[in-house]
Amino acid sequence: MLVVKDMKLLNEKIVNFEARPGELVFIKGKNGSGKSLFLKSLAKIIPSTFREVSLNGFVTSDFTPEVWRSKLLYLPSEVCFSELETVHEFLNVPFRLNCYKDFIPSFDPLRHLQNCHERMDILSSGQKQRVALLRALSLNAEVLLIDECFSQIDSTTREWFMDLFKKFQNEGKIILMVSHFEIQTGHFATREFFI
Repeated sequence: MLVVKDMKLLNEKIVNFEARPGELVFIKGKNGSGKSLFLKSLAKIIPSTFREVSLNGFVTSDFTPEVWRSKLLYLPSEVCFSELETVHEFLNVPFRLNCYKDFIPSFDPLRHLQNCHERMDILSSGQKQRVALLRALSLNAEVLLIDECFSQIDSTTREWFMDLFKKFQNEGKIILMVSHFEIQTGHFATREFFI
């Protein structure tokens, strides 16, 4: 269970939030309301103050920042990669980190890609987002923090990902998603949370 008590975002908004294993929560709000700030604060990418942030009974200070970010994995809308990096190399970047040293993925993103030897810089924006989403799913985070990662992906692929997310929900993963696309939230989401 993810518990957030009195988190003060950089825009001064106070957030209280809980999510249970298996939930997919759409984070909603107007532009500038703090949706992305909330996800980045949860992942400890930007600073915030809070009374409590815990995951399954463990508080953030129980982990190094690197380990915490592997448990609450933030996926931004813009895909960052190194110059001349291939898709295969991009998929393997996280395994350079200590927290993934002995990690064996249970989900193979290569099963869903045909272009693993192509360079990331020649892919379309939608293809890059697809590769980044598949890499995130392969890292087996307890919480996925997905921030507008469907902006360049076509509707058929969005629906395919939502079906794939359902599998991860069934495994007890928590997914928090910011998206301006009106995906069939009633079918996929456990609920909506407004910031």
